Amino acid sequence: MESKNLWVKVVVAAYRGVPTLVEALERFVDKAASNSYKNDCMSLFDVLSEKTARKSKLINLKCIADDAVAALKGDAQTIVKSRFDGVPFEEIAAGLGLNLRAVFRQYGGALDAMAYHMRIKGFDEEWFWEYFKDDAYISSLSEKIYNRAVSV
Repeated sequence: MESKNLWVKVVVAAYRGVPTLVEALERFVDKAASNSYKNDCMSLFDVLSEKTARKSKLINLKCIADDAVAALKGDAQTIVKSRFDGVPFEEIAAGLGLNLRAVFRQYGGALDAMAYHMRIKGFDEEWFWEYFKDDAYISSLSEKIYNRAVSV
């Protein structure tokens, strides 16, 4: 899968869904634990450990993204934060008083800056794909983003 900064685009796209996923995982863990008397303890432990580890990974991703965005300056930071919230590029451009092309250029530069910041902190592309290799949410997003990029 090759697309410039695909992994950073996935981080930005995933950011918005992380709180919802974390809440769903917490509800699952709570419900499974409250029904633990009905299940085999070891298999329940394995499931709860897996869900808790996934939750931790998603929270870590959000923290890493927050840190990378905090390093951005000016409009670049505003654009990425707006994308975190799912704001369309056209609305971002109108809100900042910029033309759409300028917003896309700044967004591309912001992704490059985020990638650089994450790399110097030890969170590079290789780490990202290895860390999330089994995460269905991340895999689904990366496939969508990649397919969108190659179809243009």
